[in-house]
Amino acid sequence: MLDETIVSVLENRESDIKDHLRTLYNLVVDNSFRNVVELGAGQSTFILSAAVNKTNGHLTSIDNCPDALLRNNSGMESYIPELSGVTILVKDDLEAAGDIGNTIDFLFIDSDHGYSHVLETLKIWAPKVRPWGKIALHDTDHDFGHAMGVLPALEAYLLGVSGMYFVRHIKGGGGLSIISRNGQV
Repeated sequence: MLDETIVSVLENRESDIKDHLRTLYNLVVDNSFRNVVELGAGQSTFILSAAVNKTNGHLTSIDNCPDALLRNNSGMESYIPELSGVTILVKDDLEAAGDIGNTIDFLFIDSDHGYSHVLETLKIWAPKVRPWGKIALHDTDHDFGHAMGVLPALEAYLLGVSGMYFVRHIKGGGGLSIISRNGQV
């Protein structure tokens, strides 16, 4: 079973998300989130698994690539048997939304980074997050390439929904944006 030590292991590996791994872990643990959903598997899967182990929760990780856990993660094979409290769905994240109820505590989005896909993902998945839950999106700090669609899609989504949302943008490592309805981000 994975624990917090996996955060240090992965923070020392080169990746675009390494600067945000401890933040993801702490978001789940500090808020005692138990129902966690991840769209786009990878290093974050190991981190979120460790976090839900601490909160006695469950992680559902959704990615359309069967070997997503090993994508850009050579040397991580030995950690896969330690994943516990995790259900991995090999499925398109938009299609998988019908498989998940409206009881998500924490939603982490790091799948397709195109504007249209991110906007559609938010429209379908954000309503599934409990009112006191949080959503985090990776790669909101890109000004080039395919990933530059993430932040504009987030901004468009927030302009189109009713209610007040609070957003915290964290620079570096592609950027991480944390969204909350309750004012604590």
